[in-house]
Amino acid sequence: MTKKAKSIKAFDGQRDGEELLFVFRRHIIAMRKGFYLLLVPMTIGALPYLIWQDNLNLLWVFLGSFVFGLVLFGYHFLMWFYTYYIVTNQRLRQTTQHGFLVRM
Repeated sequence: MTKKAKSIKAFDGQRDGEELLFVFRRHIIAMRKGFYLLLVPMTIGALPYLIWQDNLNLLWVFLGSFVFGLVLFGYHFLMWFYTYYIVTNQRLRQTTQHGFLVRM
C-alpha cells in the first residue's frame, strides 16, 4: 500500500513538481516615475507663493498640489508594492495586483 504525498502549494497556479526558490519585488528606484509625479506638482504649486510672497493664501495652492502629488505617488507606490516576482525551478512568474481587489 503506497501513500500519495500531498504537495503543499506555495502560490496559486503552482505546477506539480515545481519548487519555490524565492520571491522578490523590483528595487525602489524602479518607482522613480512616482517620485517625479510627487515632485513636479509640488514644484509647480510652490511657484506662485515664491513669486508673490506677501499673499499667504497662495500656500493653499501648494497644499493642494502636494495632496495631488501624494495621490499620484500613492498609486504608483501601491502598484510597486503589490507587484512581485516568484522564481521557481521551472519558471519566473510575475504577480500583479489590478485595482484593489483583483490579483493576477
